[in-house]
Amino acid sequence: MTMLQAASPIDGRVLGDYETGTPASIERQIKMARAAAGLWTSHEIATRAKILAQLGPILLRELDAIVEIIMQTTGKVRTEALLGEIYPVLDLIHYYQKHAGRILNDQGVPTSPFAFPGATAVIERRPYGVVAVISPWNYPFQLSVAPMLSALFAGNAVILKASELSLPVGQLIIDLFGKLKLPAGLVQWFVGDGYSNWAARTRCWCSRMPNWSAPATRRYTARLATAGRCVFRLSACLCSKTVMKLLSTA
Repeated sequence: MTMLQAASPIDGRVLGDYETGTPASIERQIKMARAAAGLWTSHEIATRAKILAQLGPILLRELDAIVEIIMQTTGKVRTEALLGEIYPVLDLIHYYQKHAGRILNDQGVPTSPFAFPGATAVIERRPYGVVAVISPWNYPFQLSVAPMLSALFAGNAVILKASELSLPVGQLIIDLFGKLKLPAGLVQWFVGDGYSNWAARTRCWCSRMPNWSAPATRRYTARLATAGRCVFRLSACLCSKTVMKLLSTA
């Protein structure tokens, strides 16, 4: 059993010990997530939005405790935790609650009456299935919860891989989503460091991977894709002066 210890950058106080995942545990999580995604997708968009919108009142009700965990984990002051981490998430919840139906419902596409007489066409948006979110240490709450919400509103299951430098925030996020009436296994997390091979060990399990993590982790993930080890859609926040080079094998 391998453990990762979280310490506060403020005073070095130990915030917790976390057991890292294994290839076997990842496989179990994947199976649970796929089963949960099937159930979650069967719900109407309005039903999913109603359930997920309850996260907003929970955040407000437990605001002080949430901010305290973010402060102790990141070293941020209260104002920065509120403005940079909490308020953007509350705003996103409100936006999706109001607009998710319009965004995700089928959309008609005009067709030519001469080329396709009597034909109709629509754009149908379908969930990916299981979405992996790899989040960073600098905004561990906002840059975890925001892509998780996007995936969940769209009907996907989510597995979060939080930065090893912000594990208490990762646990906090899982606990908060656990207060919602979601199918078992719909929201999970995996504990590991930036070189834990967690995606590679599962070969080809994730359908989409938003990646806001450190450059070393992004490079490793990209190598998996170009080597044919995994097949997934990758969206990455490159940040600052970091660049991405796509080779002919991509």
